[in-house]
Amino acid sequence: MKAILHTYTCFDCDVNYVAACESGAYGQFILSSVGTSEQVYMNALDDCIYDEVSNYIKKMPILDGLDDSEHAEILQKVFKIACDKDSKGFYFDLYLAPRCPNCGSKKRYDCKITDPVEYVDLDYVTHTEWKNLSESEKNKRLEKEVNKHGPFGSFPSPDFIKTLE
Repeated sequence: MKAILHTYTCFDCDVNYVAACESGAYGQFILSSVGTSEQVYMNALDDCIYDEVSNYIKKMPILDGLDDSEHAEILQKVFKIACDKDSKGFYFDLYLAPRCPNCGSKKRYDCKITDPVEYVDLDYVTHTEWKNLSESEKNKRLEKEVNKHGPFGSFPSPDFIKTLE
């Protein structure tokens, strides 16, 4: 997939760097690594694993009573566990700003299309590990990840409480 490159200016070290930016087209995402500057592309409308994870989430008892937009928000937070990791073993995440290659910061104060316009070919996100899991293993991993983002319903999860300590 060809993505337009943008020039970012790092908030922390003031270095300019170039990375891909989403097109803004509905359902299309650029996932950025949480630990490196690697990026991959996903079209959620064509990605059957995105639908699969969405269906798992909708069936979770802990999420009963949530509306579609709340389910979508949770899906976007936990989807990374269904994606293969980057070359260094880090997760790719939705809505994660590209990291500064100089200091590793995700904070930036400027973002503009390169001049002249440049493009980069991005690989499509893959799900090899996820596809090899049993249904039970998929459910366990999703429940664990969802619990990190609680509370849902009346009681906060133990994992969520740990984040407050």
